[in-house]
Amino acid sequence: MAVYKGYEGTVKVNTSNTVGEVTNFSLTINTDIKETSKLGSAWATNVPTLSRWNGSINANFDPDDAGQVLLGSGDIVTLELNAGNGMKYSGSAVIGDNGIANDVGGIVTMSFSFTGSGELTQTAV
Repeated sequence: MAVYKGYEGTVKVNTSNTVGEVTNFSLTINTDIKETSKLGSAWATNVPTLSRWNGSINANFDPDDAGQVLLGSGDIVTLELNAGNGMKYSGSAVIGDNGIANDVGGIVTMSFSFTGSGELTQTAV
């Protein structure tokens, strides 16, 4: 079984801006499924319809990081997510939430959510 190390991952915005201080990201790809069953059959049948993708990025806050600055709520960007698993995922996305958190005993962090707009491309790296 192959083991992939999380620290090998990267996040890029608009092709050339690496988002600094990223601590983790998530990516979810899903497809709507519609039932096509008909009378006379005891088994349900289904077909895939629309696919979509979304996720989130968490990072240590850095107001001088060009990549973090580009992830404003409502912005449309090109995201490139590399999980260090030999695959790169890229596509156009709309930034939804853009939040900041401060813990008295910790450090200031940022969180960003995104929703894909169009196809997500998966390529081997």
